[in-house]
Amino acid sequence: MAKKISYFEFQAEVGLTKHIGGITATNELIRLCKIKKGSKVLEVGCGVGLTSAYLAEKGCKVTGIDISKGMIRKAKERAEKKKLKIEFLVADAQKLPFKNNAFDAVICESVMAFVPNKKKAMKEFVRVTRSGGYVGITEVAWIKEPPAEMRKKMVDFAGSELRAPEGWKKLFVDAGLKNVVARTYKLNMLNEAWDQIRRWDIFEYMKVHYRVWKGIFTKSSYRRFIRDVLKLPWSMTDYWGYGVYAGKKS
Repeated sequence: MAKKISYFEFQAEVGLTKHIGGITATNELIRLCKIKKGSKVLEVGCGVGLTSAYLAEKGCKVTGIDISKGMIRKAKERAEKKKLKIEFLVADAQKLPFKNNAFDAVICESVMAFVPNKKKAMKEFVRVTRSGGYVGITEVAWIKEPPAEMRKKMVDFAGSELRAPEGWKKLFVDAGLKNVVARTYKLNMLNEAWDQIRRWDIFEYMKVHYRVWKGIFTKSSYRRFIRDVLKLPWSMTDYWGYGVYAGKKS
């Protein structure tokens, strides 16, 4: 049997970070968290560093963490190539290696679904955010209750636990954040594809897809991964949407 490669191992190897809602959701998160030039921002689950680089180019002071060494390696390569000063390090969202009140904003895109102890992670986000600062996430949400088997397949495939919009918002409220904003959108696959492309330099985007196709032809683990993706029910997107959530620390 072909070696099994995990969802995150696959992404790290091909240099892919997929954030639900693409650049549109990222820009909304930036607005809701009042991020501007000079803001000290922590990106949790930075992946290959797309959003971190985007913020650094806007003049923010950015730190990015990810639990994957492969992702951090790719993120550092991106920053070096773009000549951007960004601190990247391997760290766990549930135990952040930073002092209290260290950041103006903590953001997290399409990562919280994979964090085992979401309450603990949110408590950490709040801890390292200064008073008057913001915590914000973008995340896939069930816009209608899925069949139990569909929910199980998502957990089995990627280890992700999705919630309804109210469930994601409750994380913010329970963590003591104020003025919590929760905006939920239906998933339009054409818009989603376009928004994902807009996140990337077109040549880099083509390189990612080249690495995917090369891997499919040369690695049995890639072929097994793609087969597992194709086994996911196509009707799943009828139940999906995504949300942009933000709250202010008192």
